[in-house]
Amino acid sequence: MMMMPPPRFDWKSTTTRPTANQTPCLILFLFRTTAISLMLLSLYTNFRATIPSVWSSGDDVLLLPSGYYGDTPAPLQQYYNNNVSSSGNMLEARRLTADPRTLMKYLFEQLPLNNDDRQIKPLSLLHVVRRQGPNGSLDKNDVVLTTHLSHTKFPNLLLQMKYWNGPTSVAVYIKEESEIDLLFNFLQEHEQKVRQASFHIVMEKTSKLQYPFNTLRQVALDGVESDYFLAMDVDFIPLPENCHGNLTETLSKIKVPNNNNNKNNHLFVLPAFSIFPLPNETHARPEMVPSTKREAKKMIHRNQMKQFHKYSFPRGHGPTQYKTWLLEEQNNDVAGGTTAGSDLVYEINVTRRQSIAYEPYVVGFKPGMPRYWEDFRGFGFDKISFFQECYAAGYRYYVLKDFFCAHLDHPTNASYELEMHDANKPYYDKFVSYMKIKYPDTTKR
Repeated sequence: MMMMPPPRFDWKSTTTRPTANQTPCLILFLFRTTAISLMLLSLYTNFRATIPSVWSSGDDVLLLPSGYYGDTPAPLQQYYNNNVSSSGNMLEARRLTADPRTLMKYLFEQLPLNNDDRQIKPLSLLHVVRRQGPNGSLDKNDVVLTTHLSHTKFPNLLLQMKYWNGPTSVAVYIKEESEIDLLFNFLQEHEQKVRQASFHIVMEKTSKLQYPFNTLRQVALDGVESDYFLAMDVDFIPLPENCHGNLTETLSKIKVPNNNNNKNNHLFVLPAFSIFPLPNETHARPEMVPSTKREAKKMIHRNQMKQFHKYSFPRGHGPTQYKTWLLEEQNNDVAGGTTAGSDLVYEINVTRRQSIAYEPYVVGFKPGMPRYWEDFRGFGFDKISFFQECYAAGYRYYVLKDFFCAHLDHPTNASYELEMHDANKPYYDKFVSYMKIKYPDTTKR
């Protein structure tokens, strides 16, 4: 028998009151309404729990929980099953398969075309493909390489991961639907070589906006599962060979003054070098990469390698004090010895004037790190702004004596880079205003 709902009562009227026969029906109605409300609240709370909160300025980043590899991320599927209905696409959303390639294409189709508004942030998805490392979950003191790229740099990623040989957090930029196929084809073809990498997606539909360097760097950093990271660009190779194992062990031995050896506000620098192409060639070859510091010093002596941007932009890496690094002999601990921790680094005192242009490649402690300023597009002020804030926040710099990174030189377009630099200037001015408010004492020095 269908139960009829109770009559509607005007509680403001003094003449309308529920009768004795109506009261049980009214109580049952209120009970059912409350139960339904609690059930809906519970479902909403459980759904929100599957999509963890993001950092303060990362509302466009959808974090996915652990345990995903090869299937559609359940929270992402649930998100669209629960929300796409508002736009009339519920049926289409429910037809999505468990193939992440299909899901990424569906998401890309929903993006608006954006060719001129850089204030609209790309869609960012963490852990679309999760790392399948040999040791399962990471120790909090492990070091994770962070890197970023578009599909044109897939070969560079393979070379970078070969020398790193450890957990990696990779942010991939996609601006055309065809690039989704390129990504998943690459992952299938090189599955064994990239098993230690987690892949995150940064998507936007555009043909004119420049590569969002800092958005990708931040997404890669957000995807780090331990406390320590090595921030790199995909064109750079971390060295010496088997860099991850050596670096993680070395970091555990390093002794720094003050704060009871607290490394939280310290950055450990890997000196950056350029490897020259052979005569009559335009690109340096991968086989030219030195496996050890001793080999690197020999290449420098033969003028096959030099400080990165030594002549075009010396302030970018000059404070690293390359002469000091070159004078230091390679410690035995990199080859399995037991060198004392105090001999593994040397401190550099970066001045405020130097901090304006210094942009090294570093190992850092993730909790509490400043965020990358994401308004920049293309070259110009992007990485420099991050280290300017690190300086203002009181970070200290130590150079790793036995580690370095190398860039395989290739032709560049200086006028094009200058054009992007000029386009970023107004956004750098905005960053400077932010710095003056957040760090008034430091910026006045």
